[in-house]
Amino acid sequence: MPYMIVHSTMTTITVSGITSNGNHLVFLPSGSRTCGGAAFARATQLGGTISNGAISVQLSTTGLYKTCLSTLANPALDEHFVYLSATQLFVMNGSPLPPS
Repeated sequence: MPYMIVHSTMTTITVSGITSNGNHLVFLPSGSRTCGGAAFARATQLGGTISNGAISVQLSTTGLYKTCLSTLANPALDEHFVYLSATQLFVMNGSPLPPS
């Protein structure tokens, strides 16, 4: 099940696993297994740099997002990012359901 956040709300997401502080995560609209547009998205609220095991994002469009990761210090090309197939983010209107 994808992680759910509310659109247009700054949200801090705790990350773990293969990511670490200083890595870059971006969230792009789902639809393909590529990271086209990831380098540009890194400079917007569509992504950022992991700090203290978390990243803060603000996504204004509802829908399902895929995740792309770069371990480079300054990724400047889309090719510097890899698609993370196991990680999805669902941006919704209103409040997310409470955890069960």
